[in-house]
Amino acid sequence: MTDTRTRNGAASVDDLLTLVSRVADQARPGEELEVYASRGVETDVRAYDGEIEQLSSAASAGVGIRVVSAQRQGFAYAGTLDEEAIAETLAEARDNATFATPDEHLGLARPDTVVPASLDLWDDSLSSLSTSAKVTCSRTRAPGPWRGPPWSVRWTPLTTRHGGRGRYRQFDRHHGHGPAHDL
Repeated sequence: MTDTRTRNGAASVDDLLTLVSRVADQARPGEELEVYASRGVETDVRAYDGEIEQLSSAASAGVGIRVVSAQRQGFAYAGTLDEEAIAETLAEARDNATFATPDEHLGLARPDTVVPASLDLWDDSLSSLSTSAKVTCSRTRAPGPWRGPPWSVRWTPLTTRHGGRGRYRQFDRHHGHGPAHDL
């Protein structure tokens, strides 16, 4: 994987696409591989009367690998983009397939000639919103206890051995949260 990094040190979307393509290229004869990688950041803010009570931010990354071989399917996931862990995940997915029940209809989707709809709901200004700006937004809510909906940004490319490639990116600001309460 190239060393191109985003400002927080995480792999860029292009790096993730390179990674999943490289892993998919390791398919053995008679084997189908589907690989996806994902990375994201979530920020959660709790405020009371305009004062921040709790602020947390977490980054996550991982890779999932599906293997179809001898009419059997195996899957494995690793919560890291470490090269050793990815190699182990591929080996685990292959091993898991050996325990699966055969299914003559198993197989991965193959690219077709249908052109996907062009729908881009991405907003660069929201995905790069600073933690400080998120805190400011949370402080401007109504008086009393308030837990803001988490801010979540995620990038996920996917590829198959057959050349199926795609990627998506999403920014979530889950609405519907309101007054804070713990269950």
